[in-house]
Amino acid sequence: MYKRFLMGLIAMAVVTALTACGSGNNNPTDNASSSNKNSSTTNTSNQGENESVKLQVVGGDWDDASMTKFKTENPDNLGYQTRNAIAKEYPNYKVDYQNWGWAEDLDKKQRSAILSGSVPDIVHGETFMPIYASEDILTPLPDDIVSAVNPNFLLNNKEGKPVAVSPKGNLFLLFYNKDLLTQAGIDADNVQLKTWKDWQAVSEKLTAAGAGKFFGGGIPSHPHNGGALRFTAIARSVGADWGGGDTVTINTPEMAKALQFLRDMDHNFPKGIGNGTDEGPLYAMFNDDKTLGFAINGTWQANDAITKKLNYGVVPLPVAEGGVSSNSLVGFDYYGVTNASKNKEQAFNILRTMLSKDILGSASIHDITPPATTELQNDPAVLESNPILKAGIEQVANGELKGLPVFNKNNSQIWDVINTKVISRATMTNDPIDTILKEAQAEAEKQLQ
Repeated sequence: MYKRFLMGLIAMAVVTALTACGSGNNNPTDNASSSNKNSSTTNTSNQGENESVKLQVVGGDWDDASMTKFKTENPDNLGYQTRNAIAKEYPNYKVDYQNWGWAEDLDKKQRSAILSGSVPDIVHGETFMPIYASEDILTPLPDDIVSAVNPNFLLNNKEGKPVAVSPKGNLFLLFYNKDLLTQAGIDADNVQLKTWKDWQAVSEKLTAAGAGKFFGGGIPSHPHNGGALRFTAIARSVGADWGGGDTVTINTPEMAKALQFLRDMDHNFPKGIGNGTDEGPLYAMFNDDKTLGFAINGTWQANDAITKKLNYGVVPLPVAEGGVSSNSLVGFDYYGVTNASKNKEQAFNILRTMLSKDILGSASIHDITPPATTELQNDPAVLESNPILKAGIEQVANGELKGLPVFNKNNSQIWDVINTKVISRATMTNDPIDTILKEAQAEAEKQLQ
């Protein structure tokens, strides 16, 4: 499959510009088992072994129902390809694939399994996986996996040893509707969006020109991770962050500046769109209704724009005046083998297969999402498949990046304070910024005691 991508790219005669819309899809492959022969990692298992091995894998959309769906709708799906390859390469593996949902539901079910003693061999997740790493739930990854993966895609335990890997991951970019900019009298091909001031001026001009029919848009402040991830990516430009471990740093001058900018930009949303509990209406405005000028999203947004035939542009996140470029890791679905697993090497073979060149390469290209392995991050077939993917890879592959911080005690409670009593409160009320920060700091500190 990956090879067909390369052949197709060689045959292409048109180079797509960064802000152009382009799409690509490929047909399913029946020889997924060949992926390990081109793997970017080393398979250290004894493949002559015929003894039956039972494994339980909790993965995103790896269950039987999803397999049936992806067979026709998206055969490039990472889980679909990995399951097929495992079935062919390791017929002695008897794998129970489970889909336990996402976010809090996934965490609760995995926690319950761990406490009951019925521990899956492989667990996964996003924002809570750093806690698993710090609690010694996960076993260190083999050297061959670690050496093949960009460090930004690895999760370390307290000893600094990598214990989980995300096959794909993202950073945020600023997407904009070029047609709306043109309607507002803005040169969409040469618009300046380098600074917060640039962005705010363009967004306000869009909102004014729309007269209630379309809006510029701002920074999401939804009272959950959807708001926290995007606001944090912006706020770090002025040095604002939340702390982590045994420290909370909510009440700072830097956070006050970032929160004021969040509040100012929220005026460019229709009421309730930027801070509602459901973030769906915001992206429906951008993708479907085409009545929102800006959206902060990962490279996957390009897929939606292509599907919805949106004439879009994309730039790195604007930087505060006197600030620095900033971002936040997003969409990092970490997979790790549990310490309780009785078949660790076989479980690692599943991760190796997931990270293999053919499988991860085609999934990355299809999803327009940067891959974890350094081999694929430097592969012309991947880089040239889509200009948005290339831009995402260039950002995520360089420098040390971080996601949302994790607190050593009452992590979820502290994040509830940040989400509801700082970020969304700033846009849902007119309460003074200094009051918001002071009260939230005190409440969060109590949770750490």
